[in-house]
Amino acid sequence: MDRTPVALVSSVLAAYNDHGAVCMVDAVLAFAILLPTVLLTIGLLIAGMQRGPSEPAPADPIRGPERMLAERLAGGEIDIEEYERRLHVLPAAQR
Repeated sequence: MDRTPVALVSSVLAAYNDHGAVCMVDAVLAFAILLPTVLLTIGLLIAGMQRGPSEPAPADPIRGPERMLAERLAGGEIDIEEYERRLHVLPAAQR
Protein backbone atom coordinates (compact mmCIF):
# COMPACT_ATOMS: atom_id res chain seq x y z
CA MET A 1 0.00 0.00 0.00
CA ASP A 2 1.32 3.43 -1.03
CA ARG A 3 1.67 5.95 1.85
CA THR A 4 2.59 9.11 -0.08
CA PRO A 5 0.60 12.25 0.78
CA VAL A 6 -1.09 12.29 -2.61
CA ALA A 7 -2.12 8.66 -2.24
CA LEU A 8 -3.49 9.32 1.23
CA VAL A 9 -5.49 12.33 0.07
CA SER A 10 -6.73 10.39 -2.95
CA SER A 11 -7.84 7.49 -0.77
CA VAL A 12 -9.65 9.83 1.64
CA LEU A 13 -11.39 11.59 -1.21
CA ALA A 14 -12.22 8.28 -2.83
CA ALA A 15 -13.93 7.23 0.39
CA TYR A 16 -16.31 10.20 0.04
CA ASN A 17 -16.65 10.02 -3.72
CA ASP A 18 -16.34 7.06 -6.06
CA HIS A 19 -14.45 9.10 -8.63
CA GLY A 20 -11.06 8.83 -6.89
CA ALA A 21 -8.39 10.85 -8.73
CA VAL A 22 -11.00 12.86 -10.64
CA CYS A 23 -12.26 14.17 -7.32
CA MET A 24 -8.70 15.22 -6.43
CA VAL A 25 -8.46 17.20 -9.67
CA ASP A 26 -11.80 18.84 -8.91
CA ALA A 27 -10.60 19.81 -5.44
CA VAL A 28 -7.40 21.33 -6.81
CA LEU A 29 -9.30 23.28 -9.45
CA ALA A 30 -11.82 24.51 -6.92
CA PHE A 31 -9.00 25.64 -4.64
CA ALA A 32 -7.21 27.31 -7.57
CA ILE A 33 -10.34 29.33 -8.30
CA LEU A 34 -11.42 30.00 -4.72
CA LEU A 35 -8.08 31.20 -3.34
CA PRO A 36 -7.52 34.08 -5.82
CA THR A 37 -11.17 35.09 -5.45
CA VAL A 38 -10.89 35.30 -1.67
CA LEU A 39 -7.58 37.17 -1.86
CA LEU A 40 -8.97 39.64 -4.39
CA THR A 41 -12.04 40.27 -2.25
CA ILE A 42 -9.93 40.87 0.85
CA GLY A 43 -7.60 43.18 -1.10
CA LEU A 44 -10.50 45.23 -2.45
CA LEU A 45 -12.05 45.54 1.00
CA ILE A 46 -8.76 46.72 2.51
CA ALA A 47 -8.20 49.21 -0.34
CA GLY A 48 -11.73 50.56 0.11
CA MET A 49 -11.27 51.03 3.83
CA GLN A 50 -7.92 52.81 3.40
CA ARG A 51 -9.40 55.19 0.84
CA GLY A 52 -11.86 56.59 3.34
CA PRO A 53 -15.14 58.33 2.65
CA SER A 54 -15.46 60.23 -0.58
CA GLU A 55 -15.71 64.00 -0.54
CA PRO A 56 -19.17 65.48 -1.06
CA ALA A 57 -19.92 67.03 -4.42
CA PRO A 58 -19.22 70.75 -4.55
CA ALA A 59 -22.24 72.96 -4.03
CA ASP A 60 -23.79 74.39 -7.16
CA PRO A 61 -22.65 78.03 -7.34
CA ILE A 62 -25.78 79.07 -9.25
CA ARG A 63 -28.98 78.47 -7.24
CA GLY A 64 -32.64 79.30 -7.50
CA PRO A 65 -33.64 82.27 -9.65
CA GLU A 66 -30.08 82.81 -10.89
CA ARG A 67 -30.01 79.26 -12.22
CA MET A 68 -33.37 79.73 -13.93
CA LEU A 69 -32.10 82.87 -15.63
CA ALA A 70 -28.94 81.10 -16.76
CA GLU A 71 -30.99 78.22 -18.18
CA ARG A 72 -33.31 80.61 -20.02
CA LEU A 73 -30.28 82.42 -21.48
CA ALA A 74 -28.73 79.11 -22.53
CA GLY A 75 -32.04 78.00 -24.08
CA GLY A 76 -32.32 81.21 -26.12
CA GLU A 77 -35.50 82.42 -24.38
CA ILE A 78 -33.85 85.70 -23.35
CA ASP A 79 -30.90 87.63 -24.73
CA ILE A 80 -27.80 88.73 -22.83
CA GLU A 81 -29.14 92.23 -22.14
CA GLU A 82 -32.35 90.84 -20.62
CA TYR A 83 -30.30 88.34 -18.61
CA GLU A 84 -28.03 91.07 -17.19
CA ARG A 85 -30.97 93.37 -16.43
CA ARG A 86 -32.87 90.66 -14.56
CA LEU A 87 -29.73 89.46 -12.79
CA HIS A 88 -29.05 93.02 -11.60
CA VAL A 89 -32.61 93.31 -10.23
CA LEU A 90 -32.52 89.93 -8.44
CA PRO A 91 -30.39 90.87 -5.38
CA ALA A 92 -32.66 93.81 -4.56
CA ALA A 93 -35.77 91.59 -4.77
CA GLN A 94 -34.24 88.89 -2.51
CA ARG A 95 -33.60 91.27 0.42
